[in-house]
Amino acid sequence: MFEPAPVLTEFLYAGRPYPNVTALLDLAETVLVKTPRFSESQLVEIVNAHPRLGANKLTVLSEASKREQGKGSEDEDVNRKLADINDKYEAKFKFKLVEFVNGRSRSEMVPVLQKRLEEGTRIQELKKGLQAMVDIARDRIAKKMSCV
Repeated sequence: MFEPAPVLTEFLYAGRPYPNVTALLDLAETVLVKTPRFSESQLVEIVNAHPRLGANKLTVLSEASKREQGKGSEDEDVNRKLADINDKYEAKFKFKLVEFVNGRSRSEMVPVLQKRLEEGTRIQELKKGLQAMVDIARDRIAKKMSCV
């Protein structure tokens, strides 16, 4: 559901049992985004558990992230642009860029990510990244439930 982040995993595990998966995700959203329960450094650790957008799908990504990050391979120019945006974003904000890709192609993501790089503040971007992680988790669960 979430990429491995021990501080979040331990917190959510300690709250068991949950009446349903929605309650677990709602709690995660509350403690990560709405009323953060973790320190800023812990929130950065949680965001950094997520793989880099545009990362090499063969070696770095979880199976769920591989399926989610776009509609196939694209040209090297787009990959270079994504790598450049990631590098600049991480240099500026000091954590990874996380966006709910939701099946969009890599080329569709470039202007979205460029805008975040140019317009966001550190606090805004941390909150957006954490919200994106919750949205990704909700989407993963919804897809698994539709297969049952």
